[in-house]
Amino acid sequence: MGFPSCVNNAEVEGKIWLFWAAKVDFQLSACSDQAISGWFVFGSRRIFSSFVYASCFREKRLESGNYLRLQDPQGQPWFIGGDFNIIRVDSEKIGGLFKAPWAKAPFNDWINGCALIEPPSCGNTLSWCNGRNGGRHIWARLDRILVNMQFINLFEGLNFSYLPRSSSDHAPMLFTLFKKNISIVKPFRFLRMWGSHDGFLSLVEQSWGEYVEGCAMVRVEEEMLQAKKAHLQWVNREEMLACQKSRIKWLAGGTPILSFFMLR
Repeated sequence: MGFPSCVNNAEVEGKIWLFWAAKVDFQLSACSDQAISGWFVFGSRRIFSSFVYASCFREKRLESGNYLRLQDPQGQPWFIGGDFNIIRVDSEKIGGLFKAPWAKAPFNDWINGCALIEPPSCGNTLSWCNGRNGGRHIWARLDRILVNMQFINLFEGLNFSYLPRSSSDHAPMLFTLFKKNISIVKPFRFLRMWGSHDGFLSLVEQSWGEYVEGCAMVRVEEEMLQAKKAHLQWVNREEMLACQKSRIKWLAGGTPILSFFMLR
């Protein structure tokens, strides 16, 4: 698969294999026959992660819920993903017999008790198909991703989708996220002296004259942004020129000035 590192829970009769790229590290914390938990480390960030392959049988699934409840990192970012083999609500299944409310209750209780959230998804909402035809055809959402609020605060643009099924009866999950960048927005202020520069008006006319698609308000906004961008580039060049001139003056007169302060 091209990944340099992996871990599994085969020693406890599990069927989970976890692979990761060279740019990150995974520190195994605990594992059971239905889950693997540990810390993903990349740079200075640490994300506690749990990967699940729950049993089809209710009693065994209760064991996985108890295991995961003990893995709660208590205030640290937590990512959980995998095949939970149970739906949360009846709308997550098409065809076949529906689970009784008491069958789904432990799963929902665990999610709510650990304050977990399902990130937004796009595309198909069902991940598993039994592959049968006619009235025996069943679709269900057995695979999902859950995160806590600390994880959400660490990243932005969280989203996951189900990829097309191939050889498995389960659809692979693709989870995308972006590191949250905290930036300070600096307001743009116009200085009157800029208007006295010989090339200022021609710069504004050139930027304002570029073609922009859209309605009148969209064109005005975009033209103002283009003019602002071009103007800031011009200001930066002027500042660099002034800085270079100041260095020349300092080199020419710096020695006498330095001697004056040393003599004093």
